[in-house]
Amino acid sequence: MAKVIDVDVLLVNTEDVLHAGELEKAIAGLTENERKRLFVVVATGGTTNAGIIDDLDGIANICEKKICGFM
Repeated sequence: MAKVIDVDVLLVNTEDVLHAGELEKAIAGLTENERKRLFVVVATGGTTNAGIIDDLDGIANICEKKICGFM
């Protein structure tokens, strides 16, 4: 689906929950050009079966600093 709108997907390897620090490290590992193309972060607000909830507040704070959207 990402190729339909010409975007690259950066997967952040986690052990279930995405923590703000893991996202910060992934963004830090991007080149300057890749960081300029960063426009949205998608996180999980909860899963039905496992009850997994990503660090939504921490991720939102990073998105505000990096000036990108957060879904």
